[in-house]
Amino acid sequence: MSKLLVKANKGHGRVAHVTPQIAGWTYVGFDLHRLKPGESASGKTEDREVCLVFVTGKGKASAGGKDLGLLGERMSPFEGKPWSVYVPQGSDWSVTAGTELELAVCSAPGLGGGLPVRVIAPDDLGQEVRGKGTNTRYVTNILPEGKPADSLLVVEVITPGGHPSSYPPHKHDQDNL
Repeated sequence: MSKLLVKANKGHGRVAHVTPQIAGWTYVGFDLHRLKPGESASGKTEDREVCLVFVTGKGKASAGGKDLGLLGERMSPFEGKPWSVYVPQGSDWSVTAGTELELAVCSAPGLGGGLPVRVIAPDDLGQEVRGKGTNTRYVTNILPEGKPADSLLVVEVITPGGHPSSYPPHKHDQDNL
């Protein structure tokens, strides 16, 4: 049985770390970094692909040897769509905070697709409403199925207060088309 409740640590640095091994899953990994201005987070994708999501704040990003510049603009997840970066397997990445920054690092196995590093701007993201009534939630498709990636899908879900995020509770860490 997987460990489905993971709470972020207080403070700064990497405050959440979930690997398939830790959670008892097969594919999905997730880290959350809380950075003060000037602090950095970095990693090597190795055999996984990664999507860096600027949850809040701004930071200078580089990946795969490319300087991607200053990314991020919202200071709250409720202020519009996020900036993100797709990083293929076999690449290094780094983000240095320009403001207080929350950076989500989503990962899944890479399949050797040879895809390039790319910035995913807010204007490139689709949004949709799922559910109705008290099951309503607002989904931003950051790295949806139709966009280039080996196996990683990334969405951001905003659920209004008092609403469940989904019913019945479920996860998507299965190879079950």
